Amino acid sequence: MSVDEGIQKDLLVRVRQLDAISQNLRGIGLNLILYLCLEFAFVPALAIEDKYDLLLIEVYDVSTIIYIVIILLAILAFRSLIRFSKNRTEGFGCYNRIADIIDWENRNKRFLVQSPKEVKESMARFVRFSDLPFSSKENGRIVYLLIFSFLLSAASVIYALSP
Repeated sequence: MSVDEGIQKDLLVRVRQLDAISQNLRGIGLNLILYLCLEFAFVPALAIEDKYDLLLIEVYDVSTIIYIVIILLAILAFRSLIRFSKNRTEGFGCYNRIADIIDWENRNKRFLVQSPKEVKESMARFVRFSDLPFSSKENGRIVYLLIFSFLLSAASVIYALSP
């Protein structure tokens, strides 16, 4: 195998890996939005827990069940934020390696990539999904962490003050 074939193979592996990471980041972002919507639904439900008697729900303690669901959603969200950070870091490693290979090709006037459009699309897709939905580039994870922490704290206060 020549050096050019080795570089081309490495490039194709990195592009596939970057595509997989992009899809993971997209899925994690969508999961976080789902968790956030559920948290926003359950926290007020915890506050109006005494109204469930009208619905004739015969469970042990509705507020405890709702509070446990809120805690589980927060744990899932924190876990997803950690996974997002790890995948994002790994993705930037692949992205930089692909950029280095393309830069090397341009300097040496060699074009190993048979379809540079696919490589550029893969890189653009990663950049698009490397940020969390509805957040700024640098502070996205912090914003989500603060929102989930606030909702969990609010739920804890409501639960502690409920009769």
